[in-house]
Amino acid sequence: MEMICRTKKLTPALNHSVPPPPTTHVVAYKRWNNADSMDIWLPTYAKLIDSVRNQPPENIVNMPVSCFITSSGGWDWSKIDPYVSTDVHNSIAAILPTINDRRSVSWSKIWKWPVHERIRSFIWLIAHGKILTNSHRLHRKLTDNAMCPRCGREEETALHALRDCDSVADLWMRFLNPQRWNAFFSLDLCEWIEWNRRVHVGNDISENWQTTFGVAVWHIWKNRNLIVFENHIPNMHDLFFQILYMVKDTLLCKETMGNMISKSSKAFRMIGWKPPDREKVKCNVDGSVFESTNTAGCGGVVRDASGNFIFSFGHRLGSCDIIWAELNGILDGLELLWCKGFRSVTLECDSEEALELIKNGTADNHPCSGLVHCIRDCINRCWNVDLQHVYREANRAADLMAKLSLFIPEGLQSFDAPHAELWSILSSGLSSLLLPHLCVC
Repeated sequence: MEMICRTKKLTPALNHSVPPPPTTHVVAYKRWNNADSMDIWLPTYAKLIDSVRNQPPENIVNMPVSCFITSSGGWDWSKIDPYVSTDVHNSIAAILPTINDRRSVSWSKIWKWPVHERIRSFIWLIAHGKILTNSHRLHRKLTDNAMCPRCGREEETALHALRDCDSVADLWMRFLNPQRWNAFFSLDLCEWIEWNRRVHVGNDISENWQTTFGVAVWHIWKNRNLIVFENHIPNMHDLFFQILYMVKDTLLCKETMGNMISKSSKAFRMIGWKPPDREKVKCNVDGSVFESTNTAGCGGVVRDASGNFIFSFGHRLGSCDIIWAELNGILDGLELLWCKGFRSVTLECDSEEALELIKNGTADNHPCSGLVHCIRDCINRCWNVDLQHVYREANRAADLMAKLSLFIPEGLQSFDAPHAELWSILSSGLSSLLLPHLCVC
């Protein structure tokens, strides 16, 4: 009640200014920005909380103005009239709510929610009534049954699916402070989202309520979809631990990232292809996946210590993921180098994941285990092989060959002359052209 409106904080609606009670007229059509209720006091206006006739409960006092507006954009008098006189009612009625401002500010607040990006997007959908519950589907004539798939007794609105269904309500109670139960289960959808964004209502196991709330609504909806689309048997005990573990992982990730950022800085470095040692040749390899046609390929370029072209290759692979394509590029490069008689080579790749798999090995049930075993066997032959990671800016020639491989006949093809499009990249390598790359120092 004693909030100072000049601070840049969320100000409850009842702490907002309201025109004084009218004598012969009301203040006509003054617009009340309800977005986040941060306007300063109008000098001749009084606080609404000072004009109430009945003291409202705490959850009403702390609501922003946006929660007193109907979906059609008018004042929700059912929430206002129990606490104000007719004169104050008329004064408020003369003020036009600005419903359009609310959404942009709501999105900016939701975007700061400490959860994964997909959960933020989901919370935005909830706040705007966009999740496809059975009630919503019935309204769109996509179904003739609006009942909840969990309990089968109530119409499945967004609030019922995410909060009010008996089994879901029991789940929420395991995370909530018992003193907050009444307020938590009494708010409408708009109020509920905003209240949980601002107020910590969790118990001892809910370390960060914003994160817990966001993860919980995400998993509750996900679990509901498993029931609907996969005939999943609901187990709220398992769901409780799924939420708990994801919250802990999210908070740990946030803490780890914070530590990494505080301990490191970023700077631009100039990156370019560097020739190998005098007795060596260098093979750059890369993989490529073209999603629109679901085809993949890999390719590479081999150069000597003077930067001169020796040979290139491309391999159209068909359908596979990017890590498979990267590993195929490494294996193809090694096999061709061995067959052509090179015994001291450096092989560069811009996929750290592929190099980690080769370095550390894989379990037998890993989808790439066969490829990794072949690469490791090839490296263990009687020759000198040095695998190195490079940034993409130093791997442009291999990147081009990987993309070109998508348009050659299927299989491995070796080329003794450079492709026409490769000349400019080879020339930049000879001239030691460097490109900027943002690196973590």
